[in-house]
Amino acid sequence: MAPRTWVITAGFAVVAVILFVLTQVPLDDSDAYSSIAAALVAIGTAFTGIVVYLSREQRPRPAGEEADTLAAGLLEQWAPEVEHRRERFGSRTLIPLGWTGVGAGQTRVRSSGCLKSSLSAAAGGLADDFSKIPSRRLVVIGEPGAGKTFLGILLTVGLLRRRADGDPVPVFLSLSSWDPVADSLDDWLVRTLATTYYNGRSKAVRSLLINQLLVPVLDGLDELPDHARRRAMNRLNDVLGDERPLVLTCRITEYEDLIAGGAPVLLPVPVVRITPVSTANAVRHLQKWPSVANHVKTRPDSPVAAALSTPLMLSVFTAAYQTRSPDELLDTTRFGNRHAVEDHLVDLMVTALYPDEKHRRWLTHLAGLLHRHGDRDFRWWQLAERTLSPWIAPVVGVLAGAVAFVLAAVFLPASAMVGATPVAAVFTIVITTVWLTAGSRAPAAVAAVPGVRGFGRGTLTGAALVLVPGVPMVLLSIDGMGTSEVAANTSALLALSLITALGVGLHEVLAARTERVRGAGPEELLAQDRRSALSSAAVTGVLVGMLTVVTCTWAAAIGGHLATRFEARDRLVIEHLDLPALQTHVPWPVGEQDRPALVVYSVLVLLLFAAAVLVTRAWTRFLVARAALALAGRLPWRLMRFLAAARESGLLRVAGNGYQFWHVRLQERLVMTAGRTAPVRQAPRKAALVAAVAVTLTTVTAVTWAARPDDCPATPWSEVDDHMARVSLNHTSGCFAHVDRKDWRLLTGGDLLGKIALDQPADDDTRHDHLVVVGDLHGGGQRWEEVLEGIAAAQEVHEKPLVVDFVHTNTPYEATEDYRELVASLAGHTGGPTAKGAAILLDGTQSHVAGNWDVIGLRDHELPNIAEKYAGALLSVNHAQEPVMTKDELKDGISDEECRFLRKEKPASGVLDLDLRGIRPSYELLDPLGACSRARLLINEEHAYDMRSISPRLPSITAYYLEDRTTSAWTDCADHVTALTATATCALALLVADEGRVRIMPASEGA
Repeated sequence: MAPRTWVITAGFAVVAVILFVLTQVPLDDSDAYSSIAAALVAIGTAFTGIVVYLSREQRPRPAGEEADTLAAGLLEQWAPEVEHRRERFGSRTLIPLGWTGVGAGQTRVRSSGCLKSSLSAAAGGLADDFSKIPSRRLVVIGEPGAGKTFLGILLTVGLLRRRADGDPVPVFLSLSSWDPVADSLDDWLVRTLATTYYNGRSKAVRSLLINQLLVPVLDGLDELPDHARRRAMNRLNDVLGDERPLVLTCRITEYEDLIAGGAPVLLPVPVVRITPVSTANAVRHLQKWPSVANHVKTRPDSPVAAALSTPLMLSVFTAAYQTRSPDELLDTTRFGNRHAVEDHLVDLMVTALYPDEKHRRWLTHLAGLLHRHGDRDFRWWQLAERTLSPWIAPVVGVLAGAVAFVLAAVFLPASAMVGATPVAAVFTIVITTVWLTAGSRAPAAVAAVPGVRGFGRGTLTGAALVLVPGVPMVLLSIDGMGTSEVAANTSALLALSLITALGVGLHEVLAARTERVRGAGPEELLAQDRRSALSSAAVTGVLVGMLTVVTCTWAAAIGGHLATRFEARDRLVIEHLDLPALQTHVPWPVGEQDRPALVVYSVLVLLLFAAAVLVTRAWTRFLVARAALALAGRLPWRLMRFLAAARESGLLRVAGNGYQFWHVRLQERLVMTAGRTAPVRQAPRKAALVAAVAVTLTTVTAVTWAARPDDCPATPWSEVDDHMARVSLNHTSGCFAHVDRKDWRLLTGGDLLGKIALDQPADDDTRHDHLVVVGDLHGGGQRWEEVLEGIAAAQEVHEKPLVVDFVHTNTPYEATEDYRELVASLAGHTGGPTAKGAAILLDGTQSHVAGNWDVIGLRDHELPNIAEKYAGALLSVNHAQEPVMTKDELKDGISDEECRFLRKEKPASGVLDLDLRGIRPSYELLDPLGACSRARLLINEEHAYDMRSISPRLPSITAYYLEDRTTSAWTDCADHVTALTATATCALALLVADEGRVRIMPASEGA
């Protein structure tokens, strides 16, 4: 096991032990916060120890030893590459490659040779010639496709094989990725070598550069744009003033332009020119195709002979005409120039290697993608940045939210404080935000900032992710909170920000701690970033998931507890203060029954943090981009395998940690022929996409539909258990079972139930009232018998049918608004959409009157209070105006000024509603009011007679009163039953059926 793995495992073990001990500390001890704080400090110490160990800088090796190691890795990389390029396009026939020293510069190199059979001999000869150059600088020039890159690799291999311990190391690099406007040559060299061979760590490379242990072999100066080539020469002037070695390859035309424009660095550098393939060598290579060989021999100046004068086009010809006749090339009308021949050969070669048009379309799209961005290197981590729309962020967020919703719906208990929908919303918002804010990111080996600096940047980012939205939310929720609540919420927020900060910081450290690989090509770099992403997400996710809920809970408890102590600081004997238990300060339930929900929340936090880490990584974004392009038919699902196969066939080549087309000519040709490529058949893919979306939505819907909260516990009443279902509303949940009429036989009190069941309306009669009895119906007993007696008596007294239903529950009664709404909704569902009535709670202690369904507590025997609630509900409908004058203002009559005020405040109906209860009406009091405005007065019932005598003289005033017959319900019931519970049940049933026996009566009908 690696040391890093031992450290992480040991750290997790320490944290797990501390958490186990921490959860055993009783929250009831009001002084336990000191031991809790000590445990949290221990966790922090263990966590810090892990981070410090992982973020330590590795001790660099001596420069000479580092150079030897690098040289061995480079030889292992480039020696097979030489053989691969020799066998490009499936041909093992070695095409002769010749070169000679020329006098393009001020110094002529005595180097000439020809590659005919032995690659090793040619590589050794090139290395020997280079070692004879005093300045150890060389420029290789040639026509497009002449073999400059191959010669540069061959020289690199030769120098590596001839190298002694401690000598400089030749490193072959493509200049296509260099931006000389933005980077100096040294900075680009260090970054490129560090990325490719040292996983982004630059110290070793800088040590090699400072000790002059590097020989850069830079390929493709001509591939830089014109303005960039000029700037590149300035950069070369800046760093090559001393005797630093250098090998540079360039096309002849671009090199001569640089010399003509003035290039003091290149002017004295010896030049080797790659010579065209001689006619004799070309004819010898074309013996398999006699007609073309004879044409090249007899007409060496023809377009065909000119095109086949480079090793590149000879290789392309060999691949294109393996199975067909090349006589078409002899048509001078169709192929009248060299470029027409070369274009045709490239097209045929691509078709021969990839007969499936789908594969050619993928190559064409890849070439077009590189061309649009002015690039030659395909780096897999740039695919997302260059192809994905910003709208992909909410798509990924919604998918993450859907998964979280299913998991929460399945595993969270119904009593959980936060349900599946808020959890899904948090996942969606967080993942979308992280995707958008993280931006494009290179692999960890390229982009990671190692050491303490990376950890510090990560902690600041993690803290900001929590505090930026969290602080305003806490400030907005302060209103109405006590000091203890504010302290608890603030402490929980700070704890969450600390855990998130440490998690992001640890992620940055782990991302930088990638293992060293030798010559990381595209596939190796992708595999390395995948391992780094998954391990980092797993480690940080588990750690944050373990700590978040526990730490935030304890932080809230400690914060609220200390705030309570601070508020009591002026008391004399604080050590004997009877403070509430710690859990009373936590703004979420933490009881024994809440632990399953807290465990699920911890797992959800784990998944959220791990997902947030993953969407910042290059590997994850590459997967999303690849999937999007594959669904559109532009690239294959197994993209890296396709690219590796294209490299094996010779169409692509590895350039550092990316891929290039074997020649820019192929890339340009594919872009030019893109319009002739058959269009993508979108219909099947659209259908597949629609089907995939439909299957996903169906699965989510099915799982959500099938998901149930915790099953209702079994009761001794097995016959009713089959009907028991959990009903949830907001934060309240309970198990209820409707006892259908056919199952009343299960209830005790058969005779009374039979009598109650008789009171049923006709099928077409909607004139009835409904009563739903809710409570523990199992077991019967004296009180239950009296309840049934009271219901039966109410049916006898009530004028209309009184339909009764029974709902069994063993959920304890709660005096909360949510529980009342839940029971009212349940009663409405039981009674049907057209019914109205009341739910009578057998154990209820409070009553509520509102809407079609009232909730009455059977233990609420204060009939006047219930009548007052019905009266208030009645007046809220019939006397809804806000009073424009108080009773104290009205009892002395209406002055002229008050009259003007009343007229100004008069409603649109033109009638003032005034409450005169408690004031005896008289003509002298009301005459000024009648002269001022039309009015409707609410008076006491005992004042109705007085009002009736004066009403004829006040036509603009009407009066009414509330007729309260509440006590008559008790009297009516007492004539039928005698037991207190029976009488109370009967009276309550009559009150809810007769709307409290409270009516609005005109004063003209008063007693």
